[in-house]
Amino acid sequence: YSSVASGSSSLKLVAELRKRTTVGVQKAREALMATNDDVEGALQWLEKDRVSSGQRTAEKVGSRFAGEGLIGVAVLSRGSCHGPPLGIRAAMVELNCETDFVGRNELFRKLSQDLAFTAAFMAEPPPSLSPANEPHPFIRPIELAHLQGAPLMIRDGASKHPSVSDAIRDIIAAVGENIKIRRAVSFVHNSIPPPLGMGLRVACYVHGALAIPPGNPSAVMEAQGRIGALVAVGLRTSPASRLSELLAKPAFDVDLGALERGIARQVVGMRPERVHGDRGNNLYSQPFDMLASSGGQTVQKTLKSWGEEQKLTDENPLEDGMTGLSVVEFLRWEVGE
Repeated sequence: YSSVASGSSSLKLVAELRKRTTVGVQKAREALMATNDDVEGALQWLEKDRVSSGQRTAEKVGSRFAGEGLIGVAVLSRGSCHGPPLGIRAAMVELNCETDFVGRNELFRKLSQDLAFTAAFMAEPPPSLSPANEPHPFIRPIELAHLQGAPLMIRDGASKHPSVSDAIRDIIAAVGENIKIRRAVSFVHNSIPPPLGMGLRVACYVHGALAIPPGNPSAVMEAQGRIGALVAVGLRTSPASRLSELLAKPAFDVDLGALERGIARQVVGMRPERVHGDRGNNLYSQPFDMLASSGGQTVQKTLKSWGEEQKLTDENPLEDGMTGLSVVEFLRWEVGE
């Protein structure tokens, strides 16, 4: 009789432990046996086992080549737009795995999403702009050791992982492949007061993923795919008060957002090497194929025409000859390149 009662009690404890964790029946029984049926002790045992198991797997697969994966992009704040002045906070991260099969795994996709969100959340604005000869004065690399040691931040709740490296270790244990962060960048800039007549925004596009919903400038955008791009877009008006007037109109923000999305799609699809210049494949000289309303004009002519239509007048052209609206810089990544 006592044996039956004990077995019934053990089954109840196994069921309780499984409700509070994701472990299987055998692992739950093993934890309870190791802790004399103490549920709280079993939870601690499972946590230690999870860590040690993940470390063993990570050491085993750590030397294997990882050339598949996802580009994750997160935009927490787009910059100058309709409503209160906003700064820019965005990031792009490449997370690699060994096979395309794991690259399509939901656990892997969610980790890519959370890593990009964490990178955008933790990044700080640069103390000053980079020298003019640096290729990306606004879009700047993130030190990977710093990112891996940061707490994992997620948009929809609290993370159970104390650090990014801890989260990566758990996914390695779950899928059995080498997983690593290959590179990460951030685009963080404080808000520019509209009275200055200058504005800075971030545009992005990830091939095969959804972007910021039109008409919702405050929406957080998170997307993952095999090709992604971040684009810095500059606004300048004369007189300076003109920018404040335009940003007060929601329709202007929607139209500008559609144009920015077209620019980012152009960067992803047409692989420009630079914004402008006489050498190589530059963005401004390309036909604006990713914007249906361009009428076959180049990117440069389309942006100039749009600026004139919106009366973004400026008596002082930029170095590239553009007035009002211009692409400041861009960065395009493809998995495994």
